[in-house]
Amino acid sequence: MKPNQSVLATSLLVSLCCFGAIAWLQPTIRAERDSLEISVDSERNAQMPPDLALINAALGGFRSWAINFMWMRATKLQEENRVHEAAQLAGWITNLSPRFERVWTFQAWNLAFNVSRQADTDTERWRWVSAGIDLIRTRGLKINPLSLHLHTWLAYIYYFKIGDSLDESHRYYKTAIAREWDRLLGPPPTPADDSAVEAARVEWFRPIAISPATSADLVEAEPSYEEVFRQIAELDYRLELPFLLLFTGSDLEDPATPKEEALLRLRHDLSDRGLHARFVSFLRALVIRQRFNMDPHLMLDMMEVLGPFDWRHEASHGAYWVVEGALRRARQKVSVRLVPAESDYIVVLDRPELLICLRKLAFESGRIERDPVTGRFSRVPEPLFIRAYELARFTNSVDHVRDLFRADLEAATTTAYFFGGAELAPRYFARLQGDFGVEGTTEEFVAAALRAEVESEVEQGREIFEALESLYYNVYGKGYGIDRPDVAERFHTVVSRLYTTFALTDPLPSLSELQARSLIVYLYASPVAASVHEKSRAWLASDVEVRRSVENRALPSGTVRQFLGAMCRREGVDMNVLFPAAR
Repeated sequence: MKPNQSVLATSLLVSLCCFGAIAWLQPTIRAERDSLEISVDSERNAQMPPDLALINAALGGFRSWAINFMWMRATKLQEENRVHEAAQLAGWITNLSPRFERVWTFQAWNLAFNVSRQADTDTERWRWVSAGIDLIRTRGLKINPLSLHLHTWLAYIYYFKIGDSLDESHRYYKTAIAREWDRLLGPPPTPADDSAVEAARVEWFRPIAISPATSADLVEAEPSYEEVFRQIAELDYRLELPFLLLFTGSDLEDPATPKEEALLRLRHDLSDRGLHARFVSFLRALVIRQRFNMDPHLMLDMMEVLGPFDWRHEASHGAYWVVEGALRRARQKVSVRLVPAESDYIVVLDRPELLICLRKLAFESGRIERDPVTGRFSRVPEPLFIRAYELARFTNSVDHVRDLFRADLEAATTTAYFFGGAELAPRYFARLQGDFGVEGTTEEFVAAALRAEVESEVEQGREIFEALESLYYNVYGKGYGIDRPDVAERFHTVVSRLYTTFALTDPLPSLSELQARSLIVYLYASPVAASVHEKSRAWLASDVEVRRSVENRALPSGTVRQFLGAMCRREGVDMNVLFPAAR
């Protein structure tokens, strides 16, 4: 064979081998591209918003190269702490590859955790945190509705960035969410009888969950609403959150504008015809779907199956996205329901993120109460979530430890004793007796738990009286101040007994001195921790002798009475009304 022919044959053989290798590797390459969501898919592009589909089609074969370059560049900018530039590049990547789920979480995390940290005010910080939430909730999940990764990261922002206390603005974030959903839904019912809370919450939310999804569906169900929608269109209103707030009266001007007066007449007309309540429920459901990309049916399922979720609480939203993500992944469809009889219910309970959210609701802050005078939101544990937490604890394959569940039951007993109804604490203490052989009564167990807390602080170098003072603070901070005299009385009784026990062996100041010092600490609390009206409640509920011993005490800045006067002048309220002198 001639040399040229030999080279040609060798080249041909090598080429054939290369083509064979390409054909053999093609399925693997295609699978990898699909897993990274960087392949061009005409069917997927057809489902995208037009602007994103146009960008993807225009770049053609250069699309993957552009994505790789910008992703490496964004990562380097992030390492250099150039977070704004990194966020901009990540935004471009989401446009180029909207199904590349990791870039959505990269950008959302950057906005919520990094960019927000550079803002100067709480308002600005919340704007960036909510931008990170919206990026996944209203953009990423609409394009990637079955992504468990996006659902989990969204829940992570809610229960870690907002729910934890590492960010110094966390109280502002919590209040912002509570205020937004309080205006959207109104405060949920909270009957005095704890056993009726779950049923009351479910029936309160049910009209929203079963509302028609569109205005056309509502008109089909009740033709009278066709004229209502016509009038709203003539007034140039859109069926969005601002309109809902106007229609329910939350954002009306005083005095109302001519346009708002026409809206008020429409509202009164609907009330007279018995159509107002259903229309408001429809508007609320519509806003929940459009503005927050949440399913009211699934929200109702969670309230019926897991507990009385208060949607003003960040952990409720964290739990929602965990539940929806787990169900969508399991069923591979967008519309899902939470049904205990179905096997997917166990898949939901097995998510460790759900366990975290339920624990926060049950043992830390699941019950939110809005002060009608100040508008402030107070938070106490909601023991009604303990049942769902118990189910998740035993189902969860990551955290299924018997000793940990004993600690949970102990916390449940103590929490229910102070914040729950008369039946809850004995119920969980009975579990401790039956499962772990704990002896005594519920009251004795709670007293022992608080005694152990005091002794633990003493071992760390704190004085006994100071530790007791911290416990007695709950009488004001979690009791009288937020209008929960029942909680205040329970703390008073238990801490008073503890004081008597310790005073038998240690010389301590008097019990009235314990009450007085705790009251002074509460009165001196920052406005973020307690408003002037909450402090007034605690003052008025305190024993007259305690108030008399407190008001003239000398402090670094004058007497307590002088401090109260300065605080009231600053707040523009009458001290003699809110803090009358003890007589």
